Amino acid sequence: MDIEYLIWLQNLRGKVGEGVEEFFTLFTDGSMAATLILSAIIFWCVDKKTGKFLLLVMAFSRICNQILKNTFCVYRPWILDLNVHPVPSVMNEVTSYSFPSGHANVSTAVYGGIAYRYGKKFPLIAFLCVATILLTALSRNFLGVHTPQDVLVAMFVTFFMIICVDKLIPLIDGDEHKEKFITIAGMIFAVIAIAYFMLKSYPVDYLDSKVIVEPQNAINDAIGSVGTFTGILIGLELERRFVNFKTNVNFSLKICRLIIGVIFIAATNFLLIPELKHLDLGAIEKFLRWFLTYFITIFLVPLAFSQFEGNYHVKQIFPAT
Repeated sequence: MDIEYLIWLQNLRGKVGEGVEEFFTLFTDGSMAATLILSAIIFWCVDKKTGKFLLLVMAFSRICNQILKNTFCVYRPWILDLNVHPVPSVMNEVTSYSFPSGHANVSTAVYGGIAYRYGKKFPLIAFLCVATILLTALSRNFLGVHTPQDVLVAMFVTFFMIICVDKLIPLIDGDEHKEKFITIAGMIFAVIAIAYFMLKSYPVDYLDSKVIVEPQNAINDAIGSVGTFTGILIGLELERRFVNFKTNVNFSLKICRLIIGVIFIAATNFLLIPELKHLDLGAIEKFLRWFLTYFITIFLVPLAFSQFEGNYHVKQIFPAT
């Protein structure tokens, strides 16, 4: 049934033309790029607790999704059935296994988290967020890179994480010892996850004399999820201890925060990350890429705008000379 559905969509692609393919490709890329910016803006300027919630959902759901992906090692649809032909332009992004979908995971983590927190107060925002999740899931099927179960399981697991994080935050929020415990426990879990990803066995099958999925590529992607996980947990812990900014500031300061944040994120993506790629460090590069992306967003950006705003706590760390 799942393959039949993909072939039906494939036939539909042939009838509607390349314009629809380009729309789904651009929509998916754009919605994924927006997830970091959206969660960051909410964290910096709108509601710090909701921003923290979104970031923790991303941390836990991302690593759990990758554990499932590298445990089941399910090949892409065109490997399962040679009659499936994905859109060629998206093939370069496919480096690992299919189940569950990483795009559906990230989309549900951020847009689903926003809908969950703001749905009752802002139903239109919730509708747009849910529509974005569904369109992202549909796009992965329409482009031929994921089966329906790939996206559905990713969405289900991530929604479960939304519920878990929503229950967890009230238990630890404001309690220094509990928050520190979560951070330490998370670091231990991260080390165990890295060991699992690197030591487990992976299938080595061939198609046209080429390995279908290089085990090292799967390991690199998995280590990247650990980078996201640790970057978020360490960033939140350091921000809580050394910055502890508030979001109840005037509009002008919020705009300044946004400008400072965008500058940092742009520098990370256009200057720092390309340099890391040039080093060709494999799994280390993937880890550092995602660790630094979230660590900078969560800790260094608030540290910078708190210095700009004259935050008392930060002045104690960096006293005037």
